[in-house]
Amino acid sequence: MAVAAGAFAGHGLHLVSGLAFVVVAVVVGAVADRHDAKTKAQANTKQRVRRARPWVDEALAYGCVAAAVGAAGVHLAVMPVHFDEAFVYGLFFLVLAALQIGWAGALALRPSRRLLAAGLAANVAVIGLWLFTRLVAVPLGPGRGTREDFTALDLLATSFEVALVASAAALLVRRATLPRRSARALLHAQPLMASLVAVAAVVVATAGTAPPS
Repeated sequence: MAVAAGAFAGHGLHLVSGLAFVVVAVVVGAVADRHDAKTKAQANTKQRVRRARPWVDEALAYGCVAAAVGAAGVHLAVMPVHFDEAFVYGLFFLVLAALQIGWAGALALRPSRRLLAAGLAANVAVIGLWLFTRLVAVPLGPGRGTREDFTALDLLATSFEVALVASAAALLVRRATLPRRSARALLHAQPLMASLVAVAAVVVATAGTAPPS
């Protein structure tokens, strides 16, 4: 009997330990499930809030379009001076302006995540090239090896490009689903038209008071 009692006592300790482990596991599992449910609920709430505010996505998209047009406008304004310096310089600004305007039109009419990502990457590259020519040297053409000065117009163009990159990144992070629009619908989009008029006014005013040298 003593031996049996001792054995039972030893196994009883293991049994209690096992039960304690099961209880702890159940409690931990319940807490984890509750945390997961809370996290999912918060995610769903954020998703609903985001969907309930489509005007944010629309404003960001209009910002991308206006910024691209603004940067293109500056590049067109400085293009004649750069053609006088070298054909390759003028051609660069002409092609860049055409691409930015084309991208803006495509985004306004047929937006997509690929288009946003392409515009973001391309304008980051343009900003990087601009910084290189101001801080290091012009990489090609007659001005190769020299550094360009900072001017009001190139700072304005870069500001537009930074705004474009920021707006496109925000749309990508938000996983925005932007509707397709017809050209007629865009003409009646008052926020977009107002943004384009404001951008054009800023470009014209800056070019008039601080023309490219």
